[in-house]
Amino acid sequence: MQLKNLGDDSITLISDNMVWTDEFTFNQVEADELYTLAGTYVTNVSPLKLGGRTITLEQQDAHGFTYGNIKTLYDLAAIPNQDFELSLHDGRVFKVFFDSTGGSPVAGEPLTRLHPMPDSHLFKNVILKFKVIV
Repeated sequence: MQLKNLGDDSITLISDNMVWTDEFTFNQVEADELYTLAGTYVTNVSPLKLGGRTITLEQQDAHGFTYGNIKTLYDLAAIPNQDFELSLHDGRVFKVFFDSTGGSPVAGEPLTRLHPMPDSHLFKNVILKFKVIV
């Protein structure tokens, strides 16, 4: 996988050891239901959503992410109003931004705590959160 910064065309590699955990939780069409005063059942269906789909990538084991990778992704997530092109290992490509609505869009834990932390030190439980835009 890779993340391309659309501001400067730089590419950051992301481990293929990530799984899209909320791939099928996005509802592209939503409906509201109600009853009129006369008792008639009415359903209002929204138009197809074009953006806002969540992509949460979670690491499957403690391989593929280092402290240096995490720092780079964390710094990219801190760039305001920056769009990226996320290429998944299966060939799908999405235009995204880092999703910080529910906390940090980049998270992970070192395998062991070291001070100072070398850039090559492995991380586990890495989670990356994005939102798809059109």
